[in-house]
Amino acid sequence: MRQGEWRALKRTDFKKVSTPDGPSFLISVNKNLNANGLQLQTKDRRDRLVPLGEEDWLTAKMAITEYGKVYRGMDLNNFRSRHWKKAVEEVTGVYKVPYTMRSTAISKYLNEGGTYTMAARIFGNSAVIIEQRYAGLVGVLKPIS
Repeated sequence: MRQGEWRALKRTDFKKVSTPDGPSFLISVNKNLNANGLQLQTKDRRDRLVPLGEEDWLTAKMAITEYGKVYRGMDLNNFRSRHWKKAVEEVTGVYKVPYTMRSTAISKYLNEGGTYTMAARIFGNSAVIIEQRYAGLVGVLKPIS
């Protein structure tokens, strides 16, 4: 997700859905905040659901909400330094900038067998752009043991 999309999230955008295979953790992405805090459509002008693992979903939810307050309308630097960094470090032990986490999620998704077309739908890009950027990484990344 893009930083403006993170900043536009509300608590109601976090969905935990029961499936026959167990719970699915989703974030509904339907708005974007620009640097001035104005609410806009997403970059690709489409609403989408972003699936996450439970830990990533909890990290994201914690980064967006603290003591029940949602951080909408914050400028990007304030959001990253005061809230995102603290939440990510508390959960993962390592700071990761939001866009790096987006790129990592796309790479991980493709390496786990996801298609370029589905990655484009989930992450809000075109399949051509996803393939151009990530084709060389598919099958190259190895899990850390």
